[in-house]
Amino acid sequence: MKKKILLSIQGQFYFDKAMIYISNLSKDYLIFVIVKETYSSGNIKENLEKFKKSGIIIDYLITDKLIFKNNILKNYFFINKIINQLKGKNLQQFDFYFTDSTGLIFDKILQNFLKEEIVVIINGYNAFLYLDRNLEEQVKFYNYYYNSNHKLEKRVKKKFINILKTKKPIHYLIYLKSRINIFFRKITRFYLYFIIPKLLFIKTLSPTRLEEKCLWSEKIEYLICFENYIASFYKKKFPQLKVFLSENLSKKICKCEKTRKSGALFLVSGFGEVEYLDDKYLEELLISILTSLKYLETSKIVLRHHPFKNYNKWVPSLQKLLKDKGIDTDIDYAKKHLTEVACDYIGIIGMPSLGLRDVTMMCGNKTKVICFENLSRVRYPFPKGVIFQDEVLWLNDKNQVSKVTGSYVLEENNINNINNIFKSIELKK
Repeated sequence: MKKKILLSIQGQFYFDKAMIYISNLSKDYLIFVIVKETYSSGNIKENLEKFKKSGIIIDYLITDKLIFKNNILKNYFFINKIINQLKGKNLQQFDFYFTDSTGLIFDKILQNFLKEEIVVIINGYNAFLYLDRNLEEQVKFYNYYYNSNHKLEKRVKKKFINILKTKKPIHYLIYLKSRINIFFRKITRFYLYFIIPKLLFIKTLSPTRLEEKCLWSEKIEYLICFENYIASFYKKKFPQLKVFLSENLSKKICKCEKTRKSGALFLVSGFGEVEYLDDKYLEELLISILTSLKYLETSKIVLRHHPFKNYNKWVPSLQKLLKDKGIDTDIDYAKKHLTEVACDYIGIIGMPSLGLRDVTMMCGNKTKVICFENLSRVRYPFPKGVIFQDEVLWLNDKNQVSKVTGSYVLEENNINNINNIFKSIELKK
């Protein structure tokens, strides 16, 4: 009889980091899919319905979109709704729990309904977060992996009084709004982690110290990675973990060889959650885009919005600047998932983001990926440690496009079929 897998994934990773793996695993296992925090382009429910009707999965559950904001009452009723949904799913039947995290609110709720002996396996696509949140280790490992000698620039944190002296009036309001949001997030966090569990008679929702660093707990034994860089880091950093390097099936959904490419796609999300950009950054961004278009030998660009609308208020200003320079500029409102449209373009450009990483993993060098190194430092002190693939091209502060330099000092990890990885874990248990 086939063993059963409970597969849990965040919505934004579904199409490129779950869909094709579900199809593969279903040949040997029965699969129930949970999609959490479902902000995403594309219709996840439609795809899961097709999988269910064709017998690829036995069933699925999709949680609502991100609700953990500052509404205490809504949060209570939403979590109560999730608990009632999970109670009716007989989660005790599953042998494996294949998840991208154990530290999110939903993960913590779910753990109340799993059998104690279930084998938890981490989907390591999201495993780069440990490096993202641990800057010194990020630089140190990059230098080790690429045999390079990068150093971390010192960053001086500006005091609020200095910010007031250098910003326009609109920035007073933006800064004040951000501080208010941080305050309310702290209150909401305490309420979610400590009050709600007592009200609903469930275990704590508070993440452990390691979960705050990398989204999974200290108890995890198995980690499946899809990039040699990430697998090598975790083998070195956590020798007690059994780390597997899986075949990167994302390449199988690449359509580059069947597509007539044109233009470039700029991903807006690289600046993070910002509502406005200074004229200074808009001008620098304009120069970076124009340089990239020249390198790609195209005069056409599409500006792609992030699924979160509040990232995108400065996009019309950028569009006007580009049009004034004679660039054919359109806007993509992200109704289709990035993996559906990326192969249509000669290049995808921007600052480090999951989008750039997804395209690199899917297309390799068939679609050029150009990252703006100088602008990236607005958000990331060491950008190359965030998007670390050697296929990525870097636009430096001299407006020159170049590849990653350095040579590998590590031997390649053995690449395994994901079904065989599960079977090997099954044998050990």
